[in-house]
Amino acid sequence: MPAPNEVESPIINSPFAEPAVHWQIERGKQPVQAVGRRPASYFYRVPESSGRGRKSKKQLSLGGDLDVGEQEDLPLVNWLRMRVKEWRDGARTGIPYDGASRISKELLVLWRGDETLRKQRLFFAQVEAAETIIFLTEANPIYHDGMPKLPIDQPGESAREAGFKAFTRYACKIATGTGKTTVMGMLSAWSILNRVASPTDDRFSDTVLIVCPNVTIRERLQELDPALGDSSLYRTRQLVPPHRMEDLRRGEVMIANWHRLAKKETSSVNGTSAKVVKTGEATEVVRNAGKANASVETKYFESDRAWFQRIRQELGSGKGRSPHWLLFNDEAHHAYRRGDTESVIDL
Repeated sequence: MPAPNEVESPIINSPFAEPAVHWQIERGKQPVQAVGRRPASYFYRVPESSGRGRKSKKQLSLGGDLDVGEQEDLPLVNWLRMRVKEWRDGARTGIPYDGASRISKELLVLWRGDETLRKQRLFFAQVEAAETIIFLTEANPIYHDGMPKLPIDQPGESAREAGFKAFTRYACKIATGTGKTTVMGMLSAWSILNRVASPTDDRFSDTVLIVCPNVTIRERLQELDPALGDSSLYRTRQLVPPHRMEDLRRGEVMIANWHRLAKKETSSVNGTSAKVVKTGEATEVVRNAGKANASVETKYFESDRAWFQRIRQELGSGKGRSPHWLLFNDEAHHAYRRGDTESVIDL
């Protein structure tokens, strides 16, 4: 007989279809197979040790009296799952994917194809992730009725004074190994092809920037470059039909390590030290913060305009014409909402 919380057959759903059942697990009880998809939630508890990198013996234990914390539902995620399913099926208007453009519907039908249409089927999690972003962007407003308020990344006071504006950030969370690179390819194709077809529709962009954490991942993401044609992920994974590839190559996908996006110090101007001519944006740099030998030094960094012009020239080909870009933050679990912008950097 299995120990509590263990099951002989943990996999009870197909990866190509929405989960129909799930294991309902409660402390001290045998798991029960429950009908329907597991509601989205997470467990939260106050850490027993606040020291960075330290864990108590209790935390290191895999069983016994380990405190898993309080379960917190994710109402927005659960609402989106329900409403995206309705939109997919046309439950409210009788039209599947009502509101989506002709190109978006063509892509969605291709992505959802079975073995008769595809060499390799896409996972349900991949298709649903792309569907959700498309739903939020294009769906008939009747499907948005009652939607919980989406959080907006508002800049701080000093950032607003500097001209920064609020933006909406969407997160697609799928399990490790289920193909997030493919999801980025799906959404890049969706955005570029719609922008090429409707050059004035600012819901879409033909210029994509993917920010990744290191060189290894950057090299692996090169297959997202439409210029590779039939060797790109768009064809090897059948994300774009052959007759759309020419239009896809009219867009641009740039890939960069996040380190490369840092502003450069303005070291000199025509051979004269930037500190003398005071060119660029002044920033106070604190060295050895909190220590007896702490010091403050003023350095000068390139302006926003100069930074953008340099990045655009270094990373891109200039094919993309959109005034705004579609940005992907790979490894986005390291992304946090920032507070107010500061002009002081601690080193």
